[in-house]
This record gives sequence, C-alpha cells and structure tokens, in this order.
Amino acid sequence: PSIDEYVARLRLVDRQRGAIFGVHGRTAGLELFDRADTCRRLMPKLIRSYAIDAVEAPPDAAGQPAAHPARWLEAVAAAQGRVFPTVGKGATVRLEGESLVAAALVVGDSLVHLAAFAVNESRRPSRRPMAW
Repeated sequence: PSIDEYVARLRLVDRQRGAIFGVHGRTAGLELFDRADTCRRLMPKLIRSYAIDAVEAPPDAAGQPAAHPARWLEAVAAAQGRVFPTVGKGATVRLEGESLVAAALVVGDSLVHLAAFAVNESRRPSRRPMAW
C-alpha cells in the first residue's frame, strides 16, 4: 500500500495513548504519550514515518525477528537508562537494551513521551542522547 493508505487504514481508539509498530512482521518501535489528545494529534505523522520504512525497506532488511508485543515491552522496561538534563523543563532518559534504543521526556514524576526503536548491532545509532 501507499503511505497515504497506511495512514488512512490505521485508526486510533478512544483514549489511546500510544502504539507498538511492526514492519514486515518485525517489531519496529513504540510511541507512548502522557495524553490521548497528544497521541491523536501526532499519530498520523508517526504512522507516516513507519509507513515509509514499510514501503522502502525490503522484507528481509527489517531487523530483528518479531517478539510478542508484551515481551518487547518487557525489554523496554528492562533497558538500562541514563538521565540527561534538557534545555527546558524535565529530563531526557536515554535507554539501551540488547535490541532497542529509546528516549523519554520526563517532567517531574510524569512520562511525557517515550519513543523506542528496535535495532540490531549493525544499525545501532550513536550514543548521543536524543533531545526535544
């Protein structure tokens, strides 16, 4: 399907705050927000980004084998984290696990946004923290 078809086909449910994305049968990433209205506003752009991966990447180049979403969430929760200050409010928490990297914006005790991406060692990004 085209990128626009992906965006049109994926609809959010009431109070949805995030999603786990798969590309070619493999876990690709996770986006989680503190508020449903933020998720609703940003999700079309995020779907479009993952759709580009689906359209452009050959099926055998998608990365790690698929894990059940619950196991993948457990891997995100078990990832080692480091905290970095931000220019504005809150802190960035950078997470790394065996098959994923993630970053979260935390303000006080609240998680504002978490973005996690499945990676294999050959595609692991630099260790520079993500910034909002």
